[in-house]
Amino acid sequence: MKKAMLSTFNNRKYYNGNPIISNEKDAQKALIRNFIIDLDELHQLRSNSEVIKTWLSQPYINVRLPYQEDEITASRIASFVGSTNNIEFLRSDLGNSRWISFEIDSIDYLDDEAIYILEKAWEQAYSLYKLDHGSGELSEEEFLELKTRSNQFNTKSTESELIVQYLYPSTKEEGEFMTTTDILRYIQNIVGTTIRLNTKLIGSALRESGFIRVMYGNLNRGPLYGYFVQKLNV
Repeated sequence: MKKAMLSTFNNRKYYNGNPIISNEKDAQKALIRNFIIDLDELHQLRSNSEVIKTWLSQPYINVRLPYQEDEITASRIASFVGSTNNIEFLRSDLGNSRWISFEIDSIDYLDDEAIYILEKAWEQAYSLYKLDHGSGELSEEEFLELKTRSNQFNTKSTESELIVQYLYPSTKEEGEFMTTTDILRYIQNIVGTTIRLNTKLIGSALRESGFIRVMYGNLNRGPLYGYFVQKLNV
């Protein structure tokens, strides 16, 4: 039903409800031919998350079309939609700040009049875009609002949950300097080896939790990047 709703909201001519993620050439062509690409169940995209993240940040496509000898460079016109039954589904590996997320309470089928109004709305949106090609870009204020709204849909990694449980952001005067590796070893020592932590996810979790990355050096270790932290009672 969710997929039927999304296809109804979009012009079938420019809608792709079955993207071939595994075939790179076909996927690249879809990015310049389709206006809307439906990724369907977003929580199932973990194995293709890096591919999706690349698509989201790819403004131009280099591709050789059928019956052409040379590659062409074309603008990516595709935007993406998807659905899921999970409230917490956004992950940093999916580019969580690039999604406009919202909950749907119910789905009503559109009658002919509603479909006509929807088509006119698309026409109006395109007319406004032609007046100002930059009108679809988010302002800094809008981006911050989007990031705040997205928080309720973000999944929390094990690393994120453990960091806020055992550490708190601090300063040079009051805290202890630790590198990402130091923090991983510290938390790993607390939780034991049954939970395997990831250095990259530790770094992402620190930034998301408000820890500020700085360069700091001393006579023993030299200048290193890391964070000033306070250890919470264990």
